[in-house]
Amino acid sequence: MLLIAAFAVYVIITKRLRITRSTTVTGDKARTFGVALLVLTIPFSLLISALLRVVLPSEARAWPVPQVLYGVLFSGAALWMAYYFRDCSSASPALSVRADIASSGDQPLDSNLLGEWHQIAPGTGVEGIFLRFEQGGRLIYTIEGDTTQHILLTSEVVGDTIVSDQPSKPRLESTKFHFESPSRLVLERPDGQYTYERLA
Repeated sequence: MLLIAAFAVYVIITKRLRITRSTTVTGDKARTFGVALLVLTIPFSLLISALLRVVLPSEARAWPVPQVLYGVLFSGAALWMAYYFRDCSSASPALSVRADIASSGDQPLDSNLLGEWHQIAPGTGVEGIFLRFEQGGRLIYTIEGDTTQHILLTSEVVGDTIVSDQPSKPRLESTKFHFESPSRLVLERPDGQYTYERLA
């Protein structure tokens, strides 16, 4: 049960659970699943144990039969819960974006975004901040200063919103955008607007 509790806490903290390659639970749904799993671990365990005592004949109650059946039943219950909370098309678009869109190549970006952009406002305090949008959803975020840092992201456009994810630290982020001109991109983030100029 400690491992189950630890898993539930992990899901609550990261707000992300991948069930299959194309099925995920993210954001508040993942947190709700983690809390539900944590709260129901003991009742589930007691219920399954009682059920096995009733169903199994006495000769089948020796190790490892009950433990194996317990694991199967508990895993099935947890999987059912995960599918209940899974992201679906009726959910917020930001929650239904798959983190592997860059590798799938079937979710093209808005062609107006493709290319490299340089942040011109507000001031950055570093030599430069750059965004490079590539076909297939790959997004490279570059910070140039004393050292150069490259952050590799995946991205997709949903309406007027760029939904991005960092595979190494999965967390979906939604950023509204608009164009002031074909060469001027504005990103609207919680802390203000950021303006980029097209380089290529």
